[in-house]
Amino acid sequence: MHIASNTGSARGSGSLANSVRNSGNLAANITILGNQGTASGGGVVNSVVNRGNLSGAVAIVGNRGTASNGGTVNSLVNTGTMAGKVVIAGNQGSAGMGGTANSVINRGVITGSVTIVGNNARAGLGTTTASVRNVGVLAGAAGVAGGAPWAASVGKTITLPSTGVVNRSVTVGPAVTVLNM
Repeated sequence: MHIASNTGSARGSGSLANSVRNSGNLAANITILGNQGTASGGGVVNSVVNRGNLSGAVAIVGNRGTASNGGTVNSLVNTGTMAGKVVIAGNQGSAGMGGTANSVINRGVITGSVTIVGNNARAGLGTTTASVRNVGVLAGAAGVAGGAPWAASVGKTITLPSTGVVNRSVTVGPAVTVLNM
């Protein structure tokens, strides 16, 4: 499944542009490449939202976008089960006021590796950029190139100094499993 060279915007919870939302069973490789968009108020742009079972690789590459007020851009949000590697590379994204850009947010199960590399992001207060936030099960290596380790201990965040911003980091929440460290 390929989504390439589109322009779009998503405003409001549940709105989607240049993205894939799965709440069933999907066996496919997903590539989101060279798109532009803006997301606000819970909107999702240039991203994958998995609430079901997804088997296949996800590549989010070379996209540009802005996320604000809880919007998500150039990212994977997983609350289901995913078997396959994730690569988020070469994106330009900015996040402000609770937005998420160029990141993986996992509250489910991911059994493949997660790599975030070569992204350019601007971050505002209360945002997540170029990071892996895991409060589910991540049974594979997780990495962010550019200043953060490839895995973090349970309950610990390793990041560059900042206030109210998660940027270029791997965060592993309490009561989670991280394998392949």
